[in-house]
Amino acid sequence: QQQKLTNQTSKRKMAFQMDFSTNPPQMGAVIRGQAPVTSLSFHEDGSHLFVASEQDNKLRLIDCQKGDTTQPATKFEKEGVSLVEATHHNYSVLVTGKNNPTQPG
Repeated sequence: QQQKLTNQTSKRKMAFQMDFSTNPPQMGAVIRGQAPVTSLSFHEDGSHLFVASEQDNKLRLIDCQKGDTTQPATKFEKEGVSLVEATHHNYSVLVTGKNNPTQPG
């Protein structure tokens, strides 16, 4: 039982690292993270993927050429983050928050 728990914990730690340099995932693979993704958007040239997670209020930037996150996630503490949309610039995005008091509902 202890060995089984240790193996599960090791697998979880490996999944959070997102280092694909030695063992890249196959097409269609599910890559588990710390929080579910609520929105994602590729930059028009395919160089970056912007990933928003409503649960932890973070926006992550993934370098599609390297297959890793080059910068720490940006946390939206006050408004949260719900949707993300890439713009024409490599590092500019449009985001909507889930805790915006001006939005109905």
